[in-house]
Amino acid sequence: MGIPRALNMYENYPFWHAFFTKLGFSVVLSDKTTRKTYEAGTESMPSESVCYPAKLSHGHVMDLLEKDPDFIWMPCIRWERQGGCRRHQPLQLPDRHELSAGARAQRGRAGGAERGVPLPIYPL
Repeated sequence: MGIPRALNMYENYPFWHAFFTKLGFSVVLSDKTTRKTYEAGTESMPSESVCYPAKLSHGHVMDLLEKDPDFIWMPCIRWERQGGCRRHQPLQLPDRHELSAGARAQRGRAGGAERGVPLPIYPL
């Protein structure tokens, strides 16, 4: 199970790691953000006008594809409940349709589609 070290996935990594480990999955985390992460994300984006966090997210997915996971987990979470209150998280995924199209395109360019690496975008 590949988990990108980006956006809310970074903050919520302890939860997702425990969740998937308890289900019996081996969890693989993308490397720490570097200039290479940004450049890989920029090259994989269909548009240059996409925000910096989205470019980094794509770079982290590209990094995971190089590690050849069976699955990449990157849910689209619009808001979270913390302390009983609903709050908007500014570092959630960008528009899921834009990310979905771009992520699927980069998966294809990186050979993930041929290796059968699923990259679903789940709206949670």
